[in-house]
Amino acid sequence: MHWRNPKIHGIERVKVWSACDEHVDFLREFLEARDFPVVVTGVSEVVEQVGTEVR
Repeated sequence: MHWRNPKIHGIERVKVWSACDEHVDFLREFLEARDFPVVVTGVSEVVEQVGTEVR
């Protein structure tokens, strides 16, 4: 799961959380409820940016 907080980080800042199948939906919903852009991928995939830049 790749995400960022757009209020404090630019588009180039990508945070990574690992989650098992049982918890990935909960974590995605947690982040989306806070308006954080989220991209869920497989563990070996790399994401260069998340969301669009709006400041």
